[in-house]
Formats: sequence, structure tokens, C-alpha cells
Amino acid sequence: MSKITGIEISFPVGVELTNKDMQALDRLLTRVCDRYEEANPKRVMWPFGQGSKMLKNPLMLSDDEPIPFDDNVYAVEMAERERYDTEPDFKRAHYAHDPAEMFQDIADFHRKFELMYRGKPRELPADLAEFRVGFLAEELAEYITPGNEDHKMLAHMLKRYWRDGLGKVSLAKKFDALIDLVYVALGTAYLHGFPFDLGWARVHAANMAKVKSVGAGNNRGGTHDVVKPGGWTPPVLDDLVCPFGGRQTGGGLPGDQL
Repeated sequence: MSKITGIEISFPVGVELTNKDMQALDRLLTRVCDRYEEANPKRVMWPFGQGSKMLKNPLMLSDDEPIPFDDNVYAVEMAERERYDTEPDFKRAHYAHDPAEMFQDIADFHRKFELMYRGKPRELPADLAEFRVGFLAEELAEYITPGNEDHKMLAHMLKRYWRDGLGKVSLAKKFDALIDLVYVALGTAYLHGFPFDLGWARVHAANMAKVKSVGAGNNRGGTHDVVKPGGWTPPVLDDLVCPFGGRQTGGGLPGDQL
């Protein structure tokens, strides 16, 4: 078959595109990009945007004019450019995850850094419980404010509440609260329009490249932490939140941040 520059698929009636369908499409795009870059090592290609078809270039619109979309058409935009000499090597391993795989990702992460637990439901040791409470507070603070001192203040406040309630909350209540936390977090991501499965895959890949803390001097203290080694590359999520108004979701890396 000769080389193509596009794929067109038309359905005679409206059909549903499920999350698993989108994951399969993302894997297909990943394979195509990988194959292209193997044949053209000085070039890079990535899915720039996926979602409802944009009917007009945003650059051609006035500041107060909304971007028109066709919600009946699912479109994928691919981008390609020269590979910069200064950019690091990148192994594409960021295809979308099936939600059922996410808890396995967590198990793999904790197993890698020797933080696994395979026993019966339990109360956490006091130092580990306090660490996790501070960790949860830190992530919530990061959603609210960019200030590192604000993170520390919120973590300190929640740790104090945790100490006050020590031994007063049952395992069942803690289990329920953690489920609710995840449920609310996913709901918040949904209301933002974030492609959570794609973002999860990138964050997980970046987390697996971290190293086990040696104790003193790390970000949060103690031996329960996993930290960023020298040269660590954070996950790139900018393209997934889409500069074009949030109606599309990207599946790859932005052209100027690969």
C-alpha cells in the first residue's frame, strides 16, 4: 500500500465511541508514530489533538468568538517536525490505560520501590499514616495554589486533625473515605474535560522513573518517599488540556516540549 496522509471513516448512522475504543485508537496512533520515527530518526510525530472536529481555525476567530465544533465527527490531528538536537531521547510509552489497569499500575509502582503490602486490611503504622495524610494534603494544595508554603501549611493542618482523630475512625470508614476521594477526584477531572486515562499513563511512566528516598533531605522526609533523580523528566500534560478551548484532547506531546 502506498503512503497515506489521512484516514476517513463514515458511518451510515450515529455510533458510540467508547473509552476502550479511544484507547485502541491511541495505541494504533502510537504504533504509527513509532514506526515513522524508526524510519526517520531525525523527525518526530505525535497526535496533537483528538476530539470533536474543529470547524474553524482559532487564529481566524475574534477574541470573543467561540470556536465552532462538529460533535458528530471525531477528529485526530497529527503533527510532525524535525527532532531538536538539544531534546532528550524519548521512549513513547504513554498510550491510554484501561481503568482496570490503574490499580495494577499502583501495585507495580509500590513493588518496584519495595513499598508493597500484600496482607489483610490493616491500620497503617503511625509514621506511614501521617506521611500519607501529608501527601494527600500536598496534592490537594497543588490543585488549589502554586505556593509551596501553602502546601506545607495545609499538610500541617491535616496532620494535626489526623492526630486528634487517631484511633477514632474505623477501617471501614477510612476505606469509604478513600473511595470517595478517588470518586470526587475523577468527577472533578471529568467536569474539567480532562482525558484522565491518557494523563494517568504519562504520570505513571514518569513516576516509575523516580528513585527510592534515602531518608534525610528528601522532599517529605522519612523512608516512605520516592523522589525525582537528577535528570528526571516530568510528565507533559499541556497538550491534553488543549489550548483550543478544552473540546479536544491530545494524545501525545506538544511540538515544542517533546
